[in-house]
Amino acid sequence: MILTDTWWSSDQFLPDRTLLQTGGDLDGFKKIRKFEPSEPGGNCDWVELKDVELANGRWYATKQILPDGTIVIVGGRGTNTAEYYPPRMNKNGAVELKFLADVEDNQMYNLYPYVHLLPTATFSSSPTTKQSLMLALEGDFSTTVVVVCGGAQYGAFIERSTDTPAHGSCGRIVATDPKPGWEMEDMPYGRIMGDTLMLPTGDTLIINGAQAGTQGFEMASNPMYHSTANLLPDGRVLVAGSNPHYFYKFAAEFPTELRLEAFSPEYLSPDRANIRPVIEEIPETVRFGEAFAVLVSVPLSIVGIIEVWERTIFDTFIFTGSNISETCRYAVSPRRWSIPD
Repeated sequence: MILTDTWWSSDQFLPDRTLLQTGGDLDGFKKIRKFEPSEPGGNCDWVELKDVELANGRWYATKQILPDGTIVIVGGRGTNTAEYYPPRMNKNGAVELKFLADVEDNQMYNLYPYVHLLPTATFSSSPTTKQSLMLALEGDFSTTVVVVCGGAQYGAFIERSTDTPAHGSCGRIVATDPKPGWEMEDMPYGRIMGDTLMLPTGDTLIINGAQAGTQGFEMASNPMYHSTANLLPDGRVLVAGSNPHYFYKFAAEFPTELRLEAFSPEYLSPDRANIRPVIEEIPETVRFGEAFAVLVSVPLSIVGIIEVWERTIFDTFIFTGSNISETCRYAVSPRRWSIPD
């Protein structure tokens, strides 16, 4: 069972489906916890590791799974370092990240930093209650585009303003470009603390969040704040929760929301059933680095298909706010297409 404080901790699923949770507040600052799934009717419970702990205590940190299955744990309030799980043997178990130190100020810019795994490196950006997403990889997967949208106005957190309009801008950057630059556009309206999802069509969905204010209890208005969203296997989007308050408040202007809602994007409409692919054959087991084939059928002739998979993380604030995942776009042949090596 969990015996220490998990407030503002963060989580990541491991390759074996184990959920890894680290950090928190007070006595949970350096703790590492695991939850291993069991068969139906089994005895599942959290386990706090006793023989290992974080090199640096972490409150508001971010996790990213790496190609070898290890986890990099980045940042945290007042912790401008990164470390790994399982721990790697170096000087003190953590390495300094100058970028996080450079953006640390009383605006809390470096809490839950966004981290995207690139083909050759990692990309990190400072959140300020923005939403961030890495777009689908195409071709030889060497070009990576990252989008960062919305966020709080500078000063809103310091002034504890609940009515300062959120930013409505979206910046797009080719993170793998030797000389990257931002390409800007605008959302229909501003948004903070939202969720971003890559849909099976390759489109990006930005959902939830507040239209004014900033992060923190009692500091956002017009919100679906501290809400979550996740793409379900059937293509629907599960939306849950909202609470901008210290405690549950059901009679407030923006009440605590405990309900779940399933949103069906337009690609699930009945008039599009004849262009939705149906998986006919898929291997039961796929090994790492192994090519495999998936057979799909579509009533109408098609010239391409997008396959999307997500590796989701969550933290205290939101489940998919930074949507730290990898998505890929593949071509399809008239009869069969394969995941390349």
